[in-house]
Amino acid sequence: MSTDLSTWLSKPEAAARLGISERTLERMVLAGTGPEQRNRPRPGKRPEAVFNPEDVQTFAQAPAVIAAASPLMPKGVPPSAGHGQEIPPALAALMSVFERMLEMAQRPRLDAPQETSALWLNLAQARAYSGLSIALLRRLIDSGRLPAIQDGAIKVRRNDLDNIDNVAELAALRKATNELRTNLKSRRERGAA
Repeated sequence: MSTDLSTWLSKPEAAARLGISERTLERMVLAGTGPEQRNRPRPGKRPEAVFNPEDVQTFAQAPAVIAAASPLMPKGVPPSAGHGQEIPPALAALMSVFERMLEMAQRPRLDAPQETSALWLNLAQARAYSGLSIALLRRLIDSGRLPAIQDGAIKVRRNDLDNIDNVAELAALRKATNELRTNLKSRRERGAA
């Protein structure tokens, strides 16, 4: 059974009925808090996003419901915009999205580097532990300044990472050495010319 999308509202129409911008409507749909959206085919053009008029009407008439423990509203404050007015549904929905984002930000990240007490660290763990880039760690290993082993992955000892505090000095020395080489080379070329 196919739904007749010809009576559905376009994005500008739905946004106007809700009293919000088109971008806010898009965000609500992405967050799953907006009216039902489908794509209406158009010959020779891209499909047009359309919205269920019944859902739009429901959203437009729904009273604002704000959780009592909302970090965006102090406890005990009634859901009004001041002067006895109710908060518009679009603003309440947007506040709900922000609340969810705050909750997500407070959860521990799964990809965050885990604190480890292992003696040997792979390069990703060494980067997290030392704060140095993987590229710099590789250069230090290649130059022999940082001992490493190959055990399925390149690994370095935690103690060796603790003892490379002079990396900045080494980098400055390398830069000065390269500048000196460049100057000597240019002097030789001027003298030969």
